[in-house]
This record gives sequence, C-alpha cells and structure tokens, in this order.
Amino acid sequence: MPSTEPYKFTFEGGEDNSYFFISHRDVVYQVKFKPSFYLFDAPAEVAENVFELVIADIYVPRQQPPLLDLQTPVTIAAIVEDFPQKRERVAVYVLADADGRAYARQRKFDHWFRHFNSAGYAKHDQTFGKPEGPRYFTSMIYRLDNPLKFDFLEAFDRLAETYNADK
Repeated sequence: MPSTEPYKFTFEGGEDNSYFFISHRDVVYQVKFKPSFYLFDAPAEVAENVFELVIADIYVPRQQPPLLDLQTPVTIAAIVEDFPQKRERVAVYVLADADGRAYARQRKFDHWFRHFNSAGYAKHDQTFGKPEGPRYFTSMIYRLDNPLKFDFLEAFDRLAETYNADK
C-alpha cells in the first residue's frame, strides 16, 4: 500500500520562501510563498503578511505529465502547515482558467483542504472575472487564531468587489 506520509521536504527560503520535494516518480516540486503585499489595499500589518501560494513542478523526467500520487497532497498540506508559523500570515492561491481546468483544480484543492485541515485553519473563496471572460478562482487560507483575520477577509472581499465591478 502506498505511503500517506509526506515526502521529505526542505525549506530553502529565499525571496519566495521556497520549499522543495521530490516525488517517487522523480518529479521535483517547488512550493513557494511569494510575498504579495501589493494584493490588498490594506494597512501595512495586513499587507506584509500576505503570501501567494505557488505549486510548480520544476522537473519532470522524460517530459511526462506529473501524475499526482497520495503523498504529493499530503506533502503540500504539511508544507502549508509548516509555513505560517507566524499566526498573522495568510496564503492566497490563484487558479487561472487559461486551459479550462481551473474549476477542476479548485475542486481538488477544496477536497485537499477538507481532508487535510487539522481544524486550525479556515479558507475563504472568491472568483475574479466576468462569466463571459477569463475567470480566476482564488482562495485565502488563514489560521483561525489569526488576530487580523477580519482585516484580511475585508481586504480580500473588497479586492474581489473592485475587480469584478463593471468597468
């Protein structure tokens, strides 16, 4: 039976707060928490704690698409839990619909969140864009004990309202 333990991962840090791990299929993944203070029109104590979560396969052997295994989502969940050691931090991820698969990815992320959430985190979703144009499914993950959570929620909702307003 395949292991449901996370792969061994390393925190390399750097400008993007990068983590790396290698799957049993030798796919190298990078999970970044890019500082994204510019996303919210909010006071500095809120803006400086916003990070964009980016998951990228940076090496795939023989140009084959990386098939997710049971350990990959477990590892990503462990990394997401490892990063916000400072309880004021939030992670925002954006799923663009350029290939028409953003909704499927959103469902997968929702499933992962429900399955791996240790009850210490919450997720707030927004959709950016118009029904007839490009759509972006976004979510913000934050710790329940985050003292700034209402400020983040307000800023996130205000951003969506502004972005989605008729031009």
